[in-house]
Amino acid sequence: MFQEKDENRASYYEKRGYCYQKKGEINKAIKDFQSAVNMEPRTKHFWLVLCRALMESENFDDAKDGRYSFRTMYQFFEAYFRIYRHLMTLLTFSY
Repeated sequence: MFQEKDENRASYYEKRGYCYQKKGEINKAIKDFQSAVNMEPRTKHFWLVLCRALMESENFDDAKDGRYSFRTMYQFFEAYFRIYRHLMTLLTFSY
């Protein structure tokens, strides 16, 4: 994936994180997703991709040692269930 280097945008780190994730470099991906979250903490999508990467890495100690607070996990689950409900609405067929 090619993109212009713009380290002042959270989306730059998100996209680079996806590239690292696809290459199997999950720790680099997590670092970039954290950068995106730090730049735009109100963007729930960035929390979602960060939490997914953390789950993929199976490094749950980060949550235990306080690096990711309850607020982080709450935002993840809130975003996840909002997406889930939306998908279920789209997939529900009326006969």
